[in-house]
Amino acid sequence: MNPTKLVRLSAASAVLLVSYGCHRPTPAEIAEEAAENTAALIAEAGQAAQAANEMTTLDTVSAGVRTASGGACAATDPACAAPNVPAQDSFDAQVAQIRKFLKERIFIEENLESSDSFSATFRVPGSAICSDGTTAADPACVSQVDAAELRVKAWPQMGGGVNLQVLVSRDRFELMALELGKKTLAATTDLPQTKKALDFVAAISSSTTTPTPRVLEGKLEVRLTKNAEQDFTFSYGVLWGVKVEWADSQGKEYSFSTASSNPVASLRMEAPQRRATLEANVGETRFSGPWLDPATGSYSGKVQTYFLSGLSGKVVAEEGKDVKITNVGLGGGQSYNLVDGDKVTTVDLNKDSWRHLDVTLQRDSADRVVLVVSPELDVIMGYFYSVLRQLGVQYPDVLQDESLRVRLNGSSAPALTRIAPNLETGFPGGWKILSGQLTISTDQAGYDPLVVAEGRCLIQRQTTPPAGSHPIYGMWDSMDCQ
Repeated sequence: MNPTKLVRLSAASAVLLVSYGCHRPTPAEIAEEAAENTAALIAEAGQAAQAANEMTTLDTVSAGVRTASGGACAATDPACAAPNVPAQDSFDAQVAQIRKFLKERIFIEENLESSDSFSATFRVPGSAICSDGTTAADPACVSQVDAAELRVKAWPQMGGGVNLQVLVSRDRFELMALELGKKTLAATTDLPQTKKALDFVAAISSSTTTPTPRVLEGKLEVRLTKNAEQDFTFSYGVLWGVKVEWADSQGKEYSFSTASSNPVASLRMEAPQRRATLEANVGETRFSGPWLDPATGSYSGKVQTYFLSGLSGKVVAEEGKDVKITNVGLGGGQSYNLVDGDKVTTVDLNKDSWRHLDVTLQRDSADRVVLVVSPELDVIMGYFYSVLRQLGVQYPDVLQDESLRVRLNGSSAPALTRIAPNLETGFPGGWKILSGQLTISTDQAGYDPLVVAEGRCLIQRQTTPPAGSHPIYGMWDSMDCQ
């Protein structure tokens, strides 16, 4: 062992011996520490979350999402408003249930199986799990829980708090691990251990099917952290890369994998600053399953694979300020869809601009949401119709292998907004280019690009496209915004 690590381990052990060597933690002490830490953090997190109900900037975020999907939103439109956080009463009710469960049903003297200077292990009976204590427990449930040999091992954290392991069977497979600290609550799942625990439960219940996939690898974590007074972060992380393989009841094979990333997603609520921050950072992710042959409506034995190069973005919504969305991207490379190793569709985001962009959400004088991008928005979508035809998918002959490109650029701050239909003028509604220009084009020969200049609108044609138009973007046109 590394000498430095040995010194640190010895020092930590000495501190624990001083703290607990002469005093074994009692069930009441464990229950008090676990319940009160959990209750205090959840209650205060609920109070911090209430600030979100008064933040009009979150309505701008919601309206921005709706606008990006094609809807026109004003601040007074209730359909575009952000959903409210549940009332504090709901948080308080959860806190009361947690206190009662831990203090009266789990960490009690009758459940104590063993203890030493550092830890205590509780054998949890089915009667504690299968009923809240106000009604009789279901005998079948009690019997199954008792057969699972459910245990909770608890030991104190340095500085206050309790660590827990939820264990199953006499072999003590770890179902999950919990941290109930003064400033953080966390649940961690080691998937191989979880698989062993769930498979054991299935075996003792005489289940004819296993509840877990054939392959289950990786480690996941969900965490609530108190950063400061009424300032909390809720996060989800993939601590070790996840790999899952399984077969359905017909024997069709599936697989899923995603790379390590911590956090994969997080939400921070800073009540004093009236600021909310949402961040995503998904690693390379892959899903494979059987290809459904459209010609026969059956599975042909071919394998379809979806590959996501990544997904990132950070949204900062602070009251009284524009909404900032930064580092928006789809990983460091191309994402695609394969069938038996052949690409059928691809997508690239800002391929020539570091594969990322920033977006600002603003309100204009008409209270519409304006999307401002930097340095540009550039989406390239590849369609391999020749491969799809070989797979039996029928497409018109005018559709040939191509890359469609949608690009908003030509300005230091390209911007657009959604304009609602105008019944008086007959304007059908569309996207108005406020700054820069929008270009939709193809690398297939014989088709001119569609260019929407600054000040004009992209609209969906209300009549049949003229002869020679592109079969896809010919459905759209550029016109004055009326």
